[in-house]
Amino acid sequence: MKLYDQQNPIIILLLIGLALTSLHSLTEASLAYFLFFGILLYLVLFCWIGKLYDRLNDYRTKLIEKEGELEGIFSHSNACISSVDLKLGKFKLSLGTEKLYGYIEKDFNQYPLLWKEMIHPFDLPKVEEIEKMIYAEKKRETFISEHRIIRGDGEIIWVAAHFTPIFTVENEVKKVNIFSYDITDRKKAEEKIQHMAFHDNLTNLPNRPLFSKFVEKSLSYSKRNNTQFALMYIDIDHFKQVNDTFGHNAGDRLLIEIAKRLNESVRTNDVVCRHGGDEFMILLDDVKQEDIEAVAKRIIKKLSYPINILNENEVFISPSIGISLYPFDGENEHTLIKKADAAMYLVKKNGKNNYQFGSTGPVRTLP
Repeated sequence: MKLYDQQNPIIILLLIGLALTSLHSLTEASLAYFLFFGILLYLVLFCWIGKLYDRLNDYRTKLIEKEGELEGIFSHSNACISSVDLKLGKFKLSLGTEKLYGYIEKDFNQYPLLWKEMIHPFDLPKVEEIEKMIYAEKKRETFISEHRIIRGDGEIIWVAAHFTPIFTVENEVKKVNIFSYDITDRKKAEEKIQHMAFHDNLTNLPNRPLFSKFVEKSLSYSKRNNTQFALMYIDIDHFKQVNDTFGHNAGDRLLIEIAKRLNESVRTNDVVCRHGGDEFMILLDDVKQEDIEAVAKRIIKKLSYPINILNENEVFISPSIGISLYPFDGENEHTLIKKADAAMYLVKKNGKNNYQFGSTGPVRTLP
């Protein structure tokens, strides 16, 4: 073991103490000898204390730097760390609060209910459920909620909030630590993916899977309320001729314009779907036969006008419309579509540009 080892200051002090207690019995030469080594030991101890101070000061500097880095992260990012006693209404929040929420710590402490009022009304119940599990049920776990908030400037954003309760030894909630961050971009991406999964890429109309969900809802509603609804199966006459003559780009532009005119022909709550190719389906909820015929006539009229496609070329098309009616033509989606499809082929067989009900006799003639 080294005498001047920095890790052994106690040994150094003991040696100095022993030297001092022996001074009264030393000769003059010996006294000088011990004084020399005493001073040397003092210098070693002084250097050790100095190095210890430098090391502590270095730790303190690094701690301040790390604190500054963290403060910078949460001051300039869309994230917030907060410590909240919701019962007492006391809030301690990081500087990033203003960037995320549009409010400062003072706002929350002056108005303790602000944290609830800025949560979107549709999402508030699930956050209140977390509050209940923390304060009433005393659950010791971290709860995660994804919900919308209304910022101080009125903008609505999505946040992910992690709620971690801190308990006293008496099992009372002392405070709740919350880490929140902005997930608006992620939510928008998810919504876009969801939209793409259930909509036609070309016309932006609902696709067949989404249309089936609407039909399922209509079946449930009609059974409960003893109402009827109709399905229209529409095939575009002369579409193949246009597509073959002018090309696929012209065909795509034609389909987009047809989708637009179909939407303009139906009622607000009706659903227009692209079934595939040049075929479309329409769901008309809670209707009478005269309502259905009115929509069919509007469609035929809208699609009778010329449509401008590539290079200012105008084309003329017409619809063949087959119609099935719940519950008269069937009590499930498959049967109703099959009946409407069969009625549509009857229209094509009898001259096109018309509409036909599935179980009501011959093709209707237009006035």
